[in-house]
Amino acid sequence: MMTSESMAVSEREEALAAIDDSCRRVTEWMERTGYAGIEPHDALTSPLMRRTPLGRSRFIRLAALQALRRLPVNPRPLLGVRPRANAVSLGWALRALALRSQREARHSAETIVQELAGQSAQGYHGPCWGYYFDWQTRATFKPADDPIIVSTAFIGLGLMDVHARFGMPGAFAMARGACDFILQDLNRTPGLRGFCFSYGPGDHEQVFNASMLGAELLARMGAATGEETLTRAARDAVAFTLDHQQPDGSWAYGLDAHWGFIDNFHTGYVLCSLREYSASLGDASVADALERGWRFYRDHFFEAGRIPKYYHNRLHPIDAHAAAQSIVTLTEFGDIRTAARVAMWTINHMQTADGYFIYQIHRRFTNRIPYLRWANALMPYALLRLAAALRGA
Repeated sequence: MMTSESMAVSEREEALAAIDDSCRRVTEWMERTGYAGIEPHDALTSPLMRRTPLGRSRFIRLAALQALRRLPVNPRPLLGVRPRANAVSLGWALRALALRSQREARHSAETIVQELAGQSAQGYHGPCWGYYFDWQTRATFKPADDPIIVSTAFIGLGLMDVHARFGMPGAFAMARGACDFILQDLNRTPGLRGFCFSYGPGDHEQVFNASMLGAELLARMGAATGEETLTRAARDAVAFTLDHQQPDGSWAYGLDAHWGFIDNFHTGYVLCSLREYSASLGDASVADALERGWRFYRDHFFEAGRIPKYYHNRLHPIDAHAAAQSIVTLTEFGDIRTAARVAMWTINHMQTADGYFIYQIHRRFTNRIPYLRWANALMPYALLRLAAALRGA
């Protein structure tokens, strides 16, 4: 794997200056909004869908969600769709705050932890979070605020990060409680080895990145507390995912027929979770799978060594969330030079004068809508991780 040692001093300094400025500007933009924004998938919050018979049709729900997600103009004010804070954005904000040195970072983290406590879904074995909007997929309908493993794991990892950085036992306790949600409220699909955690309590969906994010949180917490129940469940979830790694090193999104696609950021989630699992529990048995997955990722998701591809076999759409996760994944695996080049390309082509990153660049048009969670919330964490790696060179 490449490291920052292969970068010239001038290249590293230029990248650091751009990254620091970019991170400051996008963070300030999000703080001005109070972390409240619009979502690519928020169409079903419109009163037109919630208060009329239109919202009762699965077909209309799916069509409305997909149409609004794809439009390069923003009709949400006309449709009554209002900006709101997504709990996942707050979880990623915690991860970024844990990398900051400013005195006010702890106070900001404490405020966010309190807000997350108030947003947790009720009636489950531990704190857990979903999305504030109804969500229709081709297979299922997920009601607003129903907790899911992805949101809960991202937030749990953020809670662990700020506890490690600032010593916040309340955040740690909340993260430990989130593990109880994963262990006791989610369904498990058995495999030849281990099992796959479901996406939410009401389904049996087998989505690799989702199950692996849960395994990462369980492994980190199990390593911290010494609880075998947590570490055993993490190992079982990892075993299931490894058994479904494809011969070329890749993972499809999931097991259902319509989930056969291979994309950048979900692959990145799997790889980073697998690496963190291995580091937390000292499990070297995953090394071969990790290396094969990393090589597939590095060889297939970057055009000209700097432009993040969405899918492994085509460039467009160029997506800001894929770019942010690319920076995280490349940094995690030590390819600091490529991470810096992806960051510089993304800053130059996708960040606006107002500080936010646009949604997507398509072959024939550009979608400049400022989505907060999808296109921006992960970016400060990604840029701060990369900046720390560059400074450590």
